[in-house]
Amino acid sequence: MKEMVGDWGCGQVRVEMEKKDVEQCCWLWVYPIREGGRSLEFIYTSNKFKTRGGLTAGTSTTHHYTNEEFKIKQQKTKTFTCSPDEVIYGGNYKQSTYCHLLLGLFFFDQVEFITSAFVFSMMQAFRSFEEPWREICCEIRDGTLSSRIESFKMRKAVLDIISPNSCLASKLEAICHDS
Repeated sequence: MKEMVGDWGCGQVRVEMEKKDVEQCCWLWVYPIREGGRSLEFIYTSNKFKTRGGLTAGTSTTHHYTNEEFKIKQQKTKTFTCSPDEVIYGGNYKQSTYCHLLLGLFFFDQVEFITSAFVFSMMQAFRSFEEPWREICCEIRDGTLSSRIESFKMRKAVLDIISPNSCLASKLEAICHDS
């Protein structure tokens, strides 16, 4: 066994053996997506750690998103997440969620699907959007980022992606205001 993958979300750790073999990794797409499209994925990871026995351990979602097959899937399907690694691996749920929302809206016209490992994460993200949508639209208009994002790495990664887009901001404001 090379790694231990635990599912801490259900209160009990289950140890699973996984063979890191691309041929055994199947990805099923229910509908076609256009090449170059993006996915708004509400995904979060925590740090892996070493057990006393020397095994690498972590949550199942951390294992999945840090696994090379995750990147290979994106390369093969030519569909990439809206958020960079610094957001996914940021370690702060609220800051990561805010950035996922901002970047999902920034790539509004490219998003092919929205997904999450857990439905609860997606529901919580959309609920949290009700409060800062005006602020997010201003950030898209100006190409800026809220001071609520305190992680330097996360801030830099997001600011390297976004740029001012007043047309998109106006379009999003109209959609959100009418909802």
